[in-house]
Amino acid sequence: MPSNTGSSSAPPASPTARPPARSGGRSIAWSVAAISLVGMLFSGYALAQRIRDYHADHQRDLFYFIRTDRNEFAYEDRLITFTPELDEQGEGTVTLTSASTEDPSDTTSLVMPVQVPTPINFPNLERFADWMGVFFFAHNQDRLRLDEFRALTKSGDIPVRCVIVVRVPDAGVSDEGRFNLEVDPESWGFGEVMRHRWTFRFHELKPDGAIETSERRMPESGARFYRRQVAAYKAGEEQPQRAEDELKEGTWRWDAALHIMPRAPAITKENQALLSAGWTLPASSSFTLALLLSIAFACAPERRTEAAES
Repeated sequence: MPSNTGSSSAPPASPTARPPARSGGRSIAWSVAAISLVGMLFSGYALAQRIRDYHADHQRDLFYFIRTDRNEFAYEDRLITFTPELDEQGEGTVTLTSASTEDPSDTTSLVMPVQVPTPINFPNLERFADWMGVFFFAHNQDRLRLDEFRALTKSGDIPVRCVIVVRVPDAGVSDEGRFNLEVDPESWGFGEVMRHRWTFRFHELKPDGAIETSERRMPESGARFYRRQVAAYKAGEEQPQRAEDELKEGTWRWDAALHIMPRAPAITKENQALLSAGWTLPASSSFTLALLLSIAFACAPERRTEAAES
């Protein structure tokens, strides 16, 4: 009977031991995340404080507006009427008349050409909403609550003004764009695309029956104004300034014009609160990015090697 006494058998292969996970890299990542979190909170708080101080030092006047679409109404003991004279395509004029209710001979009128004609006969002043708006507004100088403000306007303690705002899509403003392209004023979308050619006319109704007219043009875009500043700096010339007849942000004319714009413009760069941020904005952004990256490295799955899987 064969004997296995002298035979040798190989011992069973032991499974390859998995190398211990290296926790040093994760510890460093978590340490960086903790430092980044502290830095983000500190710089973010400093950024919020600077923005708060900027708005506290640059408080804008607050105006409340109410738009009316009625083509006849009473204002300051005067009867205000709008009389359109249009053809089938909606082109023509709209005559504004301000007549005294006590003396019919005391009448003031103003003829306004239609700027954006439409053949659709909407009721009252809705037909002219794309280019004309009639607003009652008042200045909330003390920044009162809305209910208090309404009570004071009804009692007459806060005067209510009335203005007719007209948007002229192409008032002959010179175009000195980057590509010097000419666009047909009759083409689709002209009134919205070529905003730098807009002009706004403000016809304010006075209690004595007079109609006070002023005109402002659309402000130059922040990007275009910045390009002019850079060009002047490179040429060693004096820094350009914005035109005096531009709409100014924070004025009642600006707020009134916004109501008849197809799309509100962006805030100009020189009026942004982030200009006062200083070091806090890049610091806050850098700490936030570092926090996200360090958490991603710290939570990443372990890397498996071929030797460990064999």
